[in-house]
Amino acid sequence: MGLGGGQFLLLLAEPQGASLFLLGAILIGLSLAPLALMRSNMPDFPDIQPVRLCPTLGEAGSVSGDFARIE
Repeated sequence: MGLGGGQFLLLLAEPQGASLFLLGAILIGLSLAPLALMRSNMPDFPDIQPVRLCPTLGEAGSVSGDFARIE
C-alpha cells in the first residue's frame, strides 16, 4: 500500500525539486519514531558453548561431498 501510494506523491510537486525528497525523509523519520520510543526487554541468551577445533564426521563429509561434484 505504501509503495503504490508513494507514486501519488508525484502529483503534489515537481519531481525535479527537493520538496518531494524532503517530504519522503520526513515521512520515513516519523515512521521510525514509534520504534525508537518502544520499550522492550533484552532477550535471554543461552550459555555460550566453546568452539570445537576438530570438525565432526558430518562436517568432513559435507566438505568432501562438495569436492566430489567438481568436474
